[in-house]
Amino acid sequence: MMLWVANSALLFSASLLFPAHFTLGNNLFTPIQAAIFTGFVWNYILWQIEPTFTDLEIKVKGQTNMALVYLVINFVSLWTIARMAFAFGFGISSYVWVFILSAIANFVQYTVWTKTEKAKK
Repeated sequence: MMLWVANSALLFSASLLFPAHFTLGNNLFTPIQAAIFTGFVWNYILWQIEPTFTDLEIKVKGQTNMALVYLVINFVSLWTIARMAFAFGFGISSYVWVFILSAIANFVQYTVWTKTEKAKK
């Protein structure tokens, strides 16, 4: 849940700070609704990574390798979601901005994940 909130907040912040590169909202969603819905879809994709890797018996060793895997997953997820802006209400101007947002998202997601794991213990 916290990751969903963080992803949605990151999308909304990117849209506010760089409106020429990140667009939220369309004829179906207001900007805040688009951020929440896109954040949910993005988060759902991230939730499916570990079970998929387990099912396919893919093992990623080391934090650096895991960070790179999640960077690629974030990039592909955001790019795919942005290409379907008509359905999600989220658009990005170029793949460079997707990469920048993915890199920032990696840091934010790792921070949220470590904080929530510490809170569980």
